[in-house]
Order: sequence, then C-alpha cells, then structure tokens
Amino acid sequence: MGACRARCYKVGVTRARRLSGSVIAAVVVVAVVTSAAIGIAAVRAQPGPSLPPVTADRLLASSIAALAAPHSVSGDVRTRLDVGLPEIPAGLSGAARGVGITNVLGSVVGNQRFRVWSSPDGIRVQHLMDLQEQDLVANHSEAWFWDSATSTAAKLRAAGVAAVVPAPPTEFPAQMANADPVVLAKRLLDLASNCGDVTVIDTAVVAGRDAYVLRFTPSSHTTLVGDVTIAIDAQTRLPLDVSITPRGGAGPAIEAGFTAVSFGAIDPSMFAFTPPSDATVRDVTDEVSTAVATAVHRKDIPSGEQRPVTAGSCLDTSVAVPLRHPLPPEVTSLLPYSGPLESAITVGHDGTTWLLVGPVDIATLQARADALP
Repeated sequence: MGACRARCYKVGVTRARRLSGSVIAAVVVVAVVTSAAIGIAAVRAQPGPSLPPVTADRLLASSIAALAAPHSVSGDVRTRLDVGLPEIPAGLSGAARGVGITNVLGSVVGNQRFRVWSSPDGIRVQHLMDLQEQDLVANHSEAWFWDSATSTAAKLRAAGVAAVVPAPPTEFPAQMANADPVVLAKRLLDLASNCGDVTVIDTAVVAGRDAYVLRFTPSSHTTLVGDVTIAIDAQTRLPLDVSITPRGGAGPAIEAGFTAVSFGAIDPSMFAFTPPSDATVRDVTDEVSTAVATAVHRKDIPSGEQRPVTAGSCLDTSVAVPLRHPLPPEVTSLLPYSGPLESAITVGHDGTTWLLVGPVDIATLQARADALP
C-alpha cells in the first residue's frame, strides 16, 4: 500500500488467538501459492479520504460478516507476484509443447491483468494477455478452463466429483475462485483474527472507492511473513486490495486488488461457457473423480509407511511429506529453495526422503527435519 497517502490513525488493536496447524497450512497454500493467480492493483496516489473512525475489531468483524453474506463483485484486477523463483531447468519448461512450469509461471509471475465476475451464481475469471486468452468459468453444475494458445477447453462436472466424496462441496464455484482477490482477503482476514495483531493504520482511495486500510502483523517471530495489508471498502466492507510483505522486505512480494470494481448484480449467463466449434474439448471429470476418490478412501496409511508431519502454528506452520518416489532431477536441482515468503528442502531421515515446505527459513526447516520421527 506504498501508494496510500497517509491519513494515518491507529484506532484499535486485536490480540490474536491461535488456529490449528491444518487450517493455517491451508491458508498458507492459498495465500502464498494460489495468490500467484490473483495479484493486486496499486492504490491510486490520492490523499486518504476522511472517514469515521472505526476500531480494528469492528472493521475486522464487519468485513468477515460481509464476506460471509451473499454478494456480487466484478471488476478489473492487476496482479504482481515476486517470490524469488529460481531459473527453471529446460527439462521442466515444456517450451516445445506449449506447456510446463515455465509456461504456467509466465502467466502468473510479475505483473498480470485479470477481469473477475463473482456472485452466488458462479465465478468467471478472464486472464488479459496480448496474444492469448485464458478463461475460467464455473457455476453450480460445471467448470470450464479455456486456453486459446492450445485451442483446448477442459470441462469438470460438479456432480461427477461430488459423487465420490462423503460430503459434496456446497460452494463449488467458490472452490474455483482462486483468481478473486476477495477470496484471498477472506482467508487472510480469518487468519488475522486469530494469529497476530490487527490495526487500522490508514485510509485510501482504491478503484475509486473510499477504503480503510487494515494491517495484520503475525505474532510469530519465525514466519517469513512480515505483514499483510488489506484495503476494505468503507461502504460494503468488502476487501478491495491485498498485499503481503516479507519480514524485513522493502516492499510487497505478493499484491492483489481491483483497479475498477462494481458491486451490482451480475447476469447468471456470465457463468455459462460454450467452447468454440473448432476447440478440442477434454472432460477431466473422471480423472479428477478418481484422484479425489483415491485420496478420500485412503484413510489408513499402511503399516510401516510414514505420515506427513506438520510443525509450528499459524503463519510459521510447515509440512514434511515423506516421498514414496524420488523427485525428478530437474526438480531436485531447484532445491533447497529460499524465497521471500517460502522455503523448501529435502532431507534423508532413517531411510526416508522427506520434502519440507513452509513460510519459514531453511534453518528452521532443517531444525524441524532433525525432529522427524
């Protein structure tokens, strides 16, 4: 929120409670990984508006309540992701086939632009690129992903996936909404109310809307996350802008937000998709259902096999996963990885190779590796 012109007033601080490690692990994945698909818009360089004072407790509670209620939001989104990724080996780039890590990362790292529509009827995300079009469209019955570069459309039927899980997802479009800054902000607001100090620090104009600026500072001294800043619409209490700054960092590593926004009703037809007549259509429902069923029904790990191990809490939670098969050489060449918000290492322990990942430094991961069973 470096472009926010200060009308700084501190009006309240909320002391955190603690979330379980499993919940935080999910938050970290959403906030650090899938945020690569969503990004931020820089706050317009305008003086902060004069708004009625509000405590951090009330602002946080009202924003969480607004996010929980049915709402519609649409607009233009600008994104920036700078997480210190290493150079990708040629074997993983997939350049010759138009797929692969390099191609995927190229569409999310750096500065990107999206157009988002989200309502109780579904979600639509359009990635705005110069020579390519990508669209994610999901409603209560199906989801589509369209890529003009390969002229392919992947289809996922909700009923096909719901049939193999004990509790069918009740908000299928929400599960596909990782490109919506509002979704990211909800995860972070839930986290902020439990794992750190929350303060109203500023006001700003974001996408032409008056907003309060909320800052979340994690209580952990181990996490790489320095602070999370969220601009919250003064009228609707819906988030407009999110930034995540590493501890000791000069600026955000992840930014996500609106440059133009509307909270008006959205025609349900926006969440329907018909692939072009010459497109290659691929129904991935059976593949996804098989993968989901395998994961759901594998409740008991065979005797002698190691289980994943989590350590830490809130935003310093890491996970150690036992590898049943060696990683490809191209992947191991990327490790150890030390980024501004995440680290990853592999270690050998009692005949098992483990992959450890978390928003902590490598030394902390190594110490946790030494304590593995």
